[in-house]
Amino acid sequence: MSEVENYFKTKELKKVTDEFRKNLKELNIALRMSYDICELNKEHVARHAVTASKTNFFSFKVTSVNPRILVLDFDSCYVKQQINAEGIIQYVTELGEILDSSVIIVQNLYSGITIPDNIGELKKDFKLFVNGYDTRDKFYYVNLKENFIENYLSLYNGVNSYLENIKENDKTFEYTFKSLKKERLTWSYYFKGFEGEIFINLEDSFTFEVPSLEIKRANVTLADLQALLDETFEESENEVKIKSLIKPPNKHFVKYFLESVLPGVKAYEKIAEKVFTLLIEDMDAEEIESTIAQSLPVELVLFTNDNDYQFVKLFNVYFILDTQDMIADKYSDFHVALSVYEELVLMREHQRYKMRVTSLKSWISSIAPK
Repeated sequence: MSEVENYFKTKELKKVTDEFRKNLKELNIALRMSYDICELNKEHVARHAVTASKTNFFSFKVTSVNPRILVLDFDSCYVKQQINAEGIIQYVTELGEILDSSVIIVQNLYSGITIPDNIGELKKDFKLFVNGYDTRDKFYYVNLKENFIENYLSLYNGVNSYLENIKENDKTFEYTFKSLKKERLTWSYYFKGFEGEIFINLEDSFTFEVPSLEIKRANVTLADLQALLDETFEESENEVKIKSLIKPPNKHFVKYFLESVLPGVKAYEKIAEKVFTLLIEDMDAEEIESTIAQSLPVELVLFTNDNDYQFVKLFNVYFILDTQDMIADKYSDFHVALSVYEELVLMREHQRYKMRVTSLKSWISSIAPK
């Protein structure tokens, strides 16, 4: 397997860095370079140490997980006079043009370094572009492709706003967000029993994709987003509509059951499914799911547990759960349930006693004289 080359160590980019070094040298300023690829996140790093004297120096690094997005991070500053970052930004812009980058994110916390006034400030959503930051950092951006940041953030915020609106109206809806190598925005979602993923990919243009529904559209803008998301969630519901009539969604109930009723054993999911089926004989399935999804109070009493039988009360219904045979039975009357529970526990105790006696007899009969 060949070693991955640092983005910034290619011949073309090093030529730009050499020219930058030459310009600094004419001002009696030294530039030292080092390169790295971080093992954890595969971030390519070009570190620049700029020194005018022993007491007058600063450093910055240019980083990238994906060449479309460059980050210029000023990470130390010990200077006697104000440093205008314009020349450094121009240098990084030249690197970005060779890499066909779309944007430069500028990260700075030092008052000794001045960011030009014509550079746009990024006040929110900077976490989408950087891997680490100080709470004192300020962020700026330079679009190398027209309106890249504005389009990127409008799509990101547009999807989030749409999903939050669904969540407001459907309490069982869930979604999570992650960004893969800064080039794929991913929303994983659960909607009415359907689980899917929405991707926005940073290719030559922004591409919207939902692989599980075979939805894909290139050159996406904010104007396209509403129709694409409407189609996504209409198709998501259609995928499970018939199945949901036969077996209503129960993800939230099963999760709750395995955390609060029979915790710690994944196999008990079978019992959770059976309990849910018994509950919805008399209750609305969506109401159960919504109650648990919102963390509303649930009537739960764990009475006792003997011989792999658990006696519980859940949603005002009594259940005897057999964790040996993965069986669940429900009862509306406490005393009837308790009587059945007693009979089952004693019967299993008697069966196990007979098995132990049989085993002991067999062992004793195998003892031979010596």
